[in-house]
Amino acid sequence: MKTSFLIISGIAIIIVGLSALLFLDSNIFSENQTIMKSDAEILDEINRQATIHKNNDSQEKFHKQVTLMEEKIRQIASDSLEMNITIVVVDLSDPETGIGSHNFPFRDSSEIEIPKDREAFPICNIPEKIPTHLETFLDNPMFAMFAKKYSQYPTELVIMDERKSESQVHYGITAKSEDGLFTASTTFHLNTCTDEILEDFPSLFCRNAENNEMNQSSNQDDIVTSLQLEEFCIIPLDPWRNSIHEFGKKVQEKRLEFFENSVGPDNSKNIQKKWDERERLNSLRHITFLIVNSGLESDITKKKIKEYNEKFGNLPHELLELIERGRETVIK
Repeated sequence: MKTSFLIISGIAIIIVGLSALLFLDSNIFSENQTIMKSDAEILDEINRQATIHKNNDSQEKFHKQVTLMEEKIRQIASDSLEMNITIVVVDLSDPETGIGSHNFPFRDSSEIEIPKDREAFPICNIPEKIPTHLETFLDNPMFAMFAKKYSQYPTELVIMDERKSESQVHYGITAKSEDGLFTASTTFHLNTCTDEILEDFPSLFCRNAENNEMNQSSNQDDIVTSLQLEEFCIIPLDPWRNSIHEFGKKVQEKRLEFFENSVGPDNSKNIQKKWDERERLNSLRHITFLIVNSGLESDITKKKIKEYNEKFGNLPHELLELIERGRETVIK
């Protein structure tokens, strides 16, 4: 009898404990929802005021709303992303002239025009969705890894209206090393109506400001490895893929030289020649990127090589040798 009483008492204590935990979790969830709703209303009102002042050409009052919007989002993002968000940018206009951007204030969804060649799709407003979008960030394992690794570094968040494309809003996150020489960046896009992240996994961009070199990857294994390394931001490549990457860098240099030195008579024949060469170099650069990130045998890589062959002939001899070397390595 005593044993039964002890068992029943123990079960009762467990039930009470679980009930308390569920009650606590419910309260926390409810509190978070209340905060997010309040934040959404504040952002919506700031955006509304910014629209009024911009339409009235009240620049001083408009820029005050820009500052309020960026500071409020900075507070929300710092909590939601668990990162050291130091800068938020929504107004992409030239800081001196004020010209060049219609990104902010975010327009009402009814003002967004879907391109004529696209089927209609639902479009929703941005400001009131920002708290939900930022809260969603850590739900993606890859983004969570990025946030954890770079949580201590000063980080910039840029928000861009891209609703003409799949009703999406763009979030760009860039963390900067303590010495300011390196940055690590990623982007994510959410549908403004469904609040779904559109990437299965993000791309990673590593930049060395000292030599202005940018490396990027969309290869999931490479990104996971990079996020696990102690180095601030490097994308590890095996020797063969690195050789393709180095060839791609040479193509990029040729592209830049071509744009800088692209002078000559502006007759139709010369203009077409310039256009074809630019397209060829762009295509070649894209192929090297695909080989490094998706592999030689991926459907997208094969497709792009086929398109290149049909339009420009064989790939450059040096790249063909590298590709053959890679295939020999796989066979061995």
